Parts: sequence; structure tokens; C-alpha cells
Amino acid sequence: MKNLLETDLKHILDNTKDLWGQIRNKRIFITGGTAFFGRWLLESFVWANDKLNLNSTALVLTRSPQRFREQAPHLVCNRAIRLHKSNFCSFAFPKGKFEFIIHAATENNFSPDSLDMYDNNVI
Repeated sequence: MKNLLETDLKHILDNTKDLWGQIRNKRIFITGGTAFFGRWLLESFVWANDKLNLNSTALVLTRSPQRFREQAPHLVCNRAIRLHKSNFCSFAFPKGKFEFIIHAATENNFSPDSLDMYDNNVI
């Protein structure tokens, strides 16, 4: 089956190809990887990892691995993706060395009159 995002992913890779070598054979820890922006990041990562033979892996923090399996089975089944179940406000940092950490998680109940979202993201 053809990847419906192929055109976009090719464009991303064509314009960032020189950057991906930095993650060759590296482990990445990602918070927020299962939401809208994080999923684009994972789509791009998996595409580049496969096309450039980067041999990199990403451990993705998620509150609901089962829901993500249902929504994006092609990502969860990719050999480079592993899921770590927890909430970004109260998780035990996973064991092992990570050369890169990407914090893309954010609260989705933002209230413009509140500093809760800011406090949670900064803490």
C-alpha cells in the first residue's frame, strides 16, 4: 500500500537530508510523540530512518499506548519505535542513554486565563 504522506515526506527529506546524519545509530526520547505535531515528527523520523539507513531508535512517551496502536499501527510496528507508557507530568525517566531528548508534549486543555499549561510544560 502506498504511503499517503509520501509526497510530503519526500519533501521533508529532500530539504533536511544533511541534518539526519547526526542521529545515526542514536537513541532518541520523545514526549508528545503521539499527538498532532509529535506524530508528524515520528512520520518524518521513520521515513528518514528507513530511507537513509540511520539505524536510530525512538522511545516515545505516551499516556495510552493502546490508543496510539489503534491510530497509527504503521508507526508502532516500525522496528525503530518503542512506546513508554506514562504521563509527562509524572513519569520515571527510562533507563539507558539517550543522545537526544525532544520535549513535544503539552497539555491539551489550555485556558488562556490560566498559567497551568505554562507551568506544566516548564516543570
